Amino acid sequence: MDGNKDVILFCGDGTNDAVALAQASIGLHMNSGTDVAQSAADAVLVRPALDGVLVLIDLSRAAFRRIIFNFTWSFIYNTIAVLLAAGAFVNARIPPEYAGLGEIVSVLPVILIALQLRWFKRD
Repeated sequence: MDGNKDVILFCGDGTNDAVALAQASIGLHMNSGTDVAQSAADAVLVRPALDGVLVLIDLSRAAFRRIIFNFTWSFIYNTIAVLLAAGAFVNARIPPEYAGLGEIVSVLPVILIALQLRWFKRD
């Protein structure tokens, strides 16, 4: 790619497609193809149907939104928890050993939000 922001998606299944799959921005392999093409691809479509490309794009967008939310939530929560544990607030302080237990409050929503992708439905 010559410095432009174009995204190239290539879908192939044969040995002759392996080079193009490796050079494309996103290489998709059809499951019924060769192992050489599968190892060169970024993603594998389980069913040999092109509507899987649309599902992949929608699922990627949903996963990206969840990743952004999870990082934001974790950053905000952990910043507040560290400040509380360090005694940065005069009237509100928790002992560090309880701050460690409070990490569950940070991790549990991240896990539950990530698990929602298991029941992903295309819009």
